[in-house]
Amino acid sequence: VKLANLYSISLYPTSTGKNWGYGSANPFKNNCLILDLSLMNTISNYDDTLGYVTIEPGVTQQDLYEFLKNTSFKMDPTGSAPSTSVLANSIERGFGIGFLNNHFENISNLSVVLANGEIIKTGFGHYGDSKNKDVYKYGIGPHLDGLFSQSNMGIVTSATLYLAPKFEQTNLVVAQFDSHDLFEDVLDLLQKLRMHEVIRSPINVFYRKRLLSVKQRFPFERTSLSYLSEELAKELGREHSVTQWSISTSLFGTKEQVKASFKEIKKQFKLLGIKVHSFSEQDIEKFSNASFFTKFFVKKSMKLDLDQLSLVLKRGIDIFLGVPSNVSMRSPYWRSKTLYHEDNPNPAIDNCGLYWISPVIPLKGEFAKKAFSIGEDVCRKYGFDFAPTYTLGGPRFIDNTIPLMYNKDDKEETQRAYLCYRQLIQEFKQAGFMIYRSGITAMDLVIDKKDPFWKFTKTIKKAIDKKSIIAPGKYG
Repeated sequence: VKLANLYSISLYPTSTGKNWGYGSANPFKNNCLILDLSLMNTISNYDDTLGYVTIEPGVTQQDLYEFLKNTSFKMDPTGSAPSTSVLANSIERGFGIGFLNNHFENISNLSVVLANGEIIKTGFGHYGDSKNKDVYKYGIGPHLDGLFSQSNMGIVTSATLYLAPKFEQTNLVVAQFDSHDLFEDVLDLLQKLRMHEVIRSPINVFYRKRLLSVKQRFPFERTSLSYLSEELAKELGREHSVTQWSISTSLFGTKEQVKASFKEIKKQFKLLGIKVHSFSEQDIEKFSNASFFTKFFVKKSMKLDLDQLSLVLKRGIDIFLGVPSNVSMRSPYWRSKTLYHEDNPNPAIDNCGLYWISPVIPLKGEFAKKAFSIGEDVCRKYGFDFAPTYTLGGPRFIDNTIPLMYNKDDKEETQRAYLCYRQLIQEFKQAGFMIYRSGITAMDLVIDKKDPFWKFTKTIKKAIDKKSIIAPGKYG
């Protein structure tokens, strides 16, 4: 960093460079030197009582999972690949699936290299041999952590990460419903269950096209359109046992807590005429270990493949148990010419077309329904599949993640996807649902230079990085 200052060279830091759908390892501006931090992959300072660990930018989800295998605690995975950076996702304010799903809220004691080469530590970390730096993130004085989140103010080289305990009981809870008319009521019901902590885990509500995109490639041979018609989507849904809407969450705690919570969930969903199912690890194992005759009988009489069911449920529960997975990585390959390989997918190397659009929606059914209409209308206008997930990360907001999947080898389709991407962000913004995270091709839609907020951040940037050494143009 000091050399970059000396020669006025701009640096663009990346952790593992796998920020897929938001720009991957590409800088916002040209003439930047990519600063690859992937070899900074040390895991240290683990505390098996208080549940924290110190990580560097190159520590991947798989690295941390392996480290914690035989401990009392677990990580909180994202839906992205095991090869992605844990710290980078936290700094970008990404979300996970588990108990501590708001990742930025669960890091502290940041070590940051500033543009002049100085190193600062946030919270209590700068007070020498501080015993409380890992357990209380605010320290004393101004709380600086946020300055280094979604910003270009400094390079975060380590942080303390809080971990979730491995609970006595974890159950996967799933439900399906085939009526869009129920969508608003279901969201309102889930909000109440989340607010009263009947459910304490994030809740995913998947639209049918989102689940289809993780089960197969786009069926080019069955349509001449660049998106699924409603009729074809229903047909594929029947083939894969996917209804218009699917719900997935988890219950955890003692066996008694899980049992009591599920009883209340069943009772509430019964009022909407929706069946809810709960599966423990033991239940899923029983499906897998059933005898040949049992599996044969179930398949003949119930048209149900127990092997396939156990595989789907195992993948579903594993992520709540802290196991990172490539399951959702099939989506970027939806319209790609490159075939998906589950072992080590990399949408950037494989030239997949993917934009992520992530508006935040107040957790009310009416708002979710409005956001759905906006997304569906814009995607239909440009000829793309609208495949959203509505993640209830708390009792007050929805993290609405929308993958815009396109064929990057088709120039016309690529241009159409870019226009669709930008209009989606603009329409959500106009409706009051601003995105919480931006790709490099949408910074101009996020940053208003006349806004006092962005003026203030620019003032700070100029004060600590006069030559704009670190990530020029990224969030400011």
